[in-house]
Amino acid sequence: MLEDPLTSLANRAALDRHIDQVLRRSRRRQTPLAVMLIDLDRFRQLADQLGGATADAILCVIAHRLARAARETDFVARLEGAEFVLVADDVSDPNAARIVAEWLLETLTPSVELEDQSVSMEPNVGVTLTQAAELDMPLLLRHADMARYARKRSGRGGVSFYHPGPVDGQPA
Repeated sequence: MLEDPLTSLANRAALDRHIDQVLRRSRRRQTPLAVMLIDLDRFRQLADQLGGATADAILCVIAHRLARAARETDFVARLEGAEFVLVADDVSDPNAARIVAEWLLETLTPSVELEDQSVSMEPNVGVTLTQAAELDMPLLLRHADMARYARKRSGRGGVSFYHPGPVDGQPA
């Protein structure tokens, strides 16, 4: 099974298969690759307050927004909980990756309107952009995760890029 049963997005197994193909193609063509890890800040607390069915409905709305926002060449998957990944293997530079990430943020930020309530989301997007020859999938996800946590430390909701090496003792 390569589909997340709740959101109908690709699941982790599908992501692993896809990224393997993308990394090989990127190495062969010597083109950059962007991996964007997206999460919804404080989603666990929100789910506890609203209940499981409402939390699931919110995840489905977010997944639908991500699928609509993704470009034709992008690959979107749900990792677990409120964590999603977008792989863009046709970005030309950091500026192009930033445009994609900011578009995702803009798409996910509006409140989710449910039957009797409006729920605000604070998405965080961690981005790693690299030549595929340099990394493997676990490292790409770790770098995107480091960028996402750097974003959370500097303020909730937004985009942050992974930069190798410490800056003031912290990854950027």
